[in-house]
Amino acid sequence: MKKPQQDAGNYRICGSVTIGHKELVWGENPSAGPGQRYLCAYHETNELFSRYVDCMVSDDYAEIIQLFGQRMVEETRALQKEVEQLRASGVSVEPITMEQCVPDDPANSLVGKVVVMRPEILRAEFQRPDCQVFLVTGGFGAQGNARGRKVFCTNLYHGRNEVFFRSDVLGTLRPECTPPWVSEKLAAVQARRREEKQR
Repeated sequence: MKKPQQDAGNYRICGSVTIGHKELVWGENPSAGPGQRYLCAYHETNELFSRYVDCMVSDDYAEIIQLFGQRMVEETRALQKEVEQLRASGVSVEPITMEQCVPDDPANSLVGKVVVMRPEILRAEFQRPDCQVFLVTGGFGAQGNARGRKVFCTNLYHGRNEVFFRSDVLGTLRPECTPPWVSEKLAAVQARRREEKQR
């Protein structure tokens, strides 16, 4: 567990853990009204805002810690289910390594290319191919000999838009190491982007 830098309103965050796609927190406010001393919540954050959702409060410390533990179990099971679904669909969950890639050359533009992110920049549970392979869509860091650092990408497997630094890029997949799903997902993402441009 780690201690976040900010509090949740008047609650001092005493513990937090990030599992899969969610961060769970619990906190304390000794000055809170009756039945509200302890808090258990989910913390959501991005570049624009930070908020706490699904908040539960109680004067019973054990009750809040039990809820915190239950939510940890729920998120762990959700993560396990996600991995099981990947395996069932034939997608490897072993991280892509340098041996499978052509190293990134900073002199070349990455725009429009499919790249692989370094596994070590991802949290342990996301060090797997479906979270490593991206289509580069832009960003100053994506240019050849760029002065900027940011690279805008679309995750090929999940379709989410994300931002990385150029130094996060491991390289491009060697043809003999490219899984079939990469070509399939790339075609789907490119088709969706064409449709969006025509609107």
